[in-house]
Amino acid sequence: MNDNDSPSSSSDPGPAEQNSSGPKSGFSRSSSLGSLVGGLGASLLGAFVRKPFQNEAKRAGFLEQMWLKEAERMVSKLGELKGAAMKLGQMLSLHEHILPPEAARILSGLQKAAPPVPFATIEKVLKEELGSRMELVASIEAEPFASASIGQVHRGKLKDGSDVVFKVQYPGVDRAVRQDIKQLRWMAGPMVNFFTGGSAGPIFDELEEVMVQELDYLQEMSNLEEMQALLDHDHNRVVPRGFRELSSRRVLTLEFAEGLSFDDALSPNIDQELRNTWAQALARTFAQGVFSRRFLHADPNAGNFAFRMDGSLVLYDFGCMKRVPHTISRGYGDIIRAVLGGHDEAIPEILKNIGIHRGDGRPVELDLLKPHADLVRQVFGNDGYTFGEDKALYDAIFELGRAQWFDSLGIKFPAEILFIHRTLGGYFGNFSKLKACGPWRSILLEALDEADSIDGIRRDETLAIR
Repeated sequence: MNDNDSPSSSSDPGPAEQNSSGPKSGFSRSSSLGSLVGGLGASLLGAFVRKPFQNEAKRAGFLEQMWLKEAERMVSKLGELKGAAMKLGQMLSLHEHILPPEAARILSGLQKAAPPVPFATIEKVLKEELGSRMELVASIEAEPFASASIGQVHRGKLKDGSDVVFKVQYPGVDRAVRQDIKQLRWMAGPMVNFFTGGSAGPIFDELEEVMVQELDYLQEMSNLEEMQALLDHDHNRVVPRGFRELSSRRVLTLEFAEGLSFDDALSPNIDQELRNTWAQALARTFAQGVFSRRFLHADPNAGNFAFRMDGSLVLYDFGCMKRVPHTISRGYGDIIRAVLGGHDEAIPEILKNIGIHRGDGRPVELDLLKPHADLVRQVFGNDGYTFGEDKALYDAIFELGRAQWFDSLGIKFPAEILFIHRTLGGYFGNFSKLKACGPWRSILLEALDEADSIDGIRRDETLAIR
C-alpha cells in the first residue's frame, strides 16, 4: 500500500532514531552517504583499472568477489539511515545501467519493512493535516497495518461505516528526501559520469522527480483516480476508492480493499491456475502501462498488490506512476516486433532513434544486443513460458549482464528507461515466485495492437512478425 509495505514485525532500528519520531538529519546522513559513495567508487575504479590485465573468467570472478565484499557494508550504511536513503537504495539496487548486476543482490537486504513510529506521532500528523475533517473518522487502530521507509498505514472506520486505511507520512521525511538527493548528486554524480559516460544528470533528475512525486499524496490521489478511469470496465483489476475529503499532501485515505497478501498467494493451498490468472493481470498492467496507455505503475513491489480468490488483482500505491514518452513507447514496441520477427539487424537503429547509443552517437553494436534478443525470444517467442522453472535462463541472464558490464559503459540512454527496466525486473521477479505460466507473447502483442489502434498506425510490413 505504501512503498514496500509488509506487516511491521522487524526489530531493527526504524526510520526514526532511537529517541526521535523522524528520520536522521544533518551531519549523520551526509557522513554515512559520503562513506558509502566513497567506498563504492574506489571499488569500481579498481575494477575498471584491472580490466586490461584480466581475462574474461578472471575479471568475472574479481567482480563477484568485489561486490560480495561491498554487500555487508552497503546494506549496513543504508539500513542505518532508513527513510529516504533506504528508499533510494532500494531503487538504485535495480538500476543495471548504474551498477553491474551484482548490485541488485548486494542491496536486496534493503527490501524489507521498517519498524513503525509511535502512534502518537502518526495521530499528530493526522490532526495537523485533516483538522476538523477528523470528525468524519469513527476510529483508527493504533497498531499499524503496514510500515515502510516513507510512511506507515493504519486501518480505521469512518462514521458512515466505510472501512478505510490511512497512509501517513513520517514527520521530516520530505526534508530527508531532498537532502539525500542533493548529497547523492554531489557525492556520486562524478562517479556515475565516469562509469556511464556522462549520464549522471538524467539519472538523478529522474530519481528526484519520482521521489518528490511519491511524497505528494494529493498527486497520488489524482493518479489513483486516473487509473480508476482507465480500468473502469476491467473486472480483473481493482483500484480502491480514494477519499479525497480525508486526504492531504501527507495523508492518503483509501477504502480497505481486502485480498490475499503475496505470501498467502504463494501458499501451496492456492491452485496454480489462480496464480497464473493473477500473473497475467500483472503482465497486462505492465504491457498496457508502457505501450497503449503509457501510464505505468512503476513500483511492482509485491506488497503493492492484493490477490482475490475470484482471480482479480487489487492494485495499491500510485505514488510512483510514470508517463512513458511516446517516442520510447513506440520505439520499444518496434524493438519487440523486430525481436519476435527475427529482424535483429534493425535493433541498433531503433535504439538510436529512442536515444540509446554510444557516447559519440554510434549505434550500440549488434553483437552486444543479439544475445539479449535471443533471451527475449526464449520467454516471449511463443505463448506458454513458465517463469521460475528454467534456472539455466536466469543463470544466462546473470552471466550476460556480468560479461557485458564493461562493454556497456558509456552507453547513453533516456532517464525514463531506468524506471521501465526497474519495473520490468520487479514484475519478472513476481512472476518467478508465482511460477506463472501464461500467454505472455499474446499479452505483449495485444498491447502493441491497442497502441497502434490508438495512434492510428498501420504496421510496417518490414517488421511483421513471422
